[in-house]
Amino acid sequence: MDIAVGQIIRETFWHIYRQKRRWAWGVENFPIVIRAFLKSKSIPLYSRISHGFKLLDAFVSWATLPFLLTFISWLPAVFAEREFETSTVYYITPRIRGSIFSLAFCGIVICMIISLLLLPKVRTKQNFIKRVMHIFEWLLIPIIVLVLSALPALDAQTRLMFGRYMEFWVTEKHRQKI
Repeated sequence: MDIAVGQIIRETFWHIYRQKRRWAWGVENFPIVIRAFLKSKSIPLYSRISHGFKLLDAFVSWATLPFLLTFISWLPAVFAEREFETSTVYYITPRIRGSIFSLAFCGIVICMIISLLLLPKVRTKQNFIKRVMHIFEWLLIPIIVLVLSALPALDAQTRLMFGRYMEFWVTEKHRQKI
């Protein structure tokens, strides 16, 4: 992975977005891979089907799951009709959503603790501030996944669906003077 960085923070976010969109454009290779799997006799049928579904699942879930978890899970509660309010689904959906988010939050907290333990031990006044900022960065992961991962993937796949092809873009590289 190239480091996508710009002169200012907004430019850096735009470079990351464009880089992820370029990577998600790789879904265009899916039909070629499946066609090659269908013709190949040297790969066992189970492996061809398994790898084909894994590839499809990776691209589809990359672009859709964050949106489904964030927005679609709220729809039953927002648009429920009177008849739907008495159904089991109406009461179970928030609990399922809450369980998924609680487990995800536990995973983020565990990763945050491990990453803090792996940081080098430097005894300076800025050390505490940097650690607090590091924790804050971890808490931003749900928003970052939505904006800088799922949205570019959805953008690339939608462009491909409508035939709006992208040209190749090379990530700008900058060196930091030490």
